[in-house]
Amino acid sequence: MSPGIWWQSAMFAWIFWAGLTLGCVALLYLHHSIRAAWSVAFLRFFEAGSRTLIPMGILLLVLLVAGGPYMYPWLEAAYAKNHFVQNRIAWMNLPWVIGRTIVYFVFWVITTEWLTASGRREDRSGDFNESERRASFGAPVGVIHVIVLTTAITDWVMSLDPSWYSTIFGAWFLVCQCLTALSFCTMIMTWSRMNGREPYARLTTKPMMRDWGNMMLGFTMMWAYFSLSQFLIIWSGNLSQETGYYASRLNHDWNGIGTFLVFFSFFAPFLALLYNHTKRSPVTLFWTSAWIFFIRIVDMYWTIIPFFNRTGEHATPFTHLLPSLVTFVVIGAIWLVIFRLIWSRSTPLPLHDQRLAAADPNMIGAVEPTHA
Repeated sequence: MSPGIWWQSAMFAWIFWAGLTLGCVALLYLHHSIRAAWSVAFLRFFEAGSRTLIPMGILLLVLLVAGGPYMYPWLEAAYAKNHFVQNRIAWMNLPWVIGRTIVYFVFWVITTEWLTASGRREDRSGDFNESERRASFGAPVGVIHVIVLTTAITDWVMSLDPSWYSTIFGAWFLVCQCLTALSFCTMIMTWSRMNGREPYARLTTKPMMRDWGNMMLGFTMMWAYFSLSQFLIIWSGNLSQETGYYASRLNHDWNGIGTFLVFFSFFAPFLALLYNHTKRSPVTLFWTSAWIFFIRIVDMYWTIIPFFNRTGEHATPFTHLLPSLVTFVVIGAIWLVIFRLIWSRSTPLPLHDQRLAAADPNMIGAVEPTHA
């Protein structure tokens, strides 16, 4: 098995787990921009997830420097005369990509740390003006995040095939990341309810579970909308530089996974979350969110690995399966350990957030550290 397959598999694993991080970042911005009660239960998870940014950024730099030539065609000498690469060489060169990557992570780290620090100040002082400051800060930063993420996905993912482009790809990734983070947090909360782990068990009420289920339903519908929109636009345009994306994913090797995703990434969770009982029962909501989390892994595998169908290589669902499983588990274990350490050092819920009263008036002042 060539070293390139291991680097490519590691890139797939990194993109998924970094997507979970960035999903927490996006939802952290959203939480501080709105007045909803459903997100307050997830706040500490969003904060802990966003604090994995630095290790995930360091890992990406290692992948770019050490494994870049195995993943990005524009780093290969054979592509020097490719007109797509020539037209974009000022943007797609390793020093410039690394420089932009550092800027992306600096933006995310500074903004999320400011929001987290503001919340801690409010916990200590009880000053509700901090909440207003976070709302004024989080809304514009969330808009900027969409732009930054679109540029980042162009650098890290879309440039895996320098001849292909899609204007909706960044938005599609944003939806995938938020859906991954939502399902992850919902699993933690419903598991806590099933095992009586306080204070999350008390907060996992039927109205709250309904809200979490509705949010996952909404993002599932957005995923389907963006996926179908991208497919229809590329299919109707019928341009060679665009159709290659689907040509490599709808062949006999990958078509089975694509069909599986149509039914089980959209229809299955969509129908399950339409059913009110799913959102009232912690058991069924747990397994529904676990399925959504799992299907996000499959969807990302189907999205990333076929990019490596280049000259001298033929990426099938099986050529990268074992390396992908190994790297996925290793990077995932690192992510989860860091997440757990950060989360365990904070109170499980905000101490003075008045939105807790929307779920249970007795939650205010009853949130001392008791972790699941």
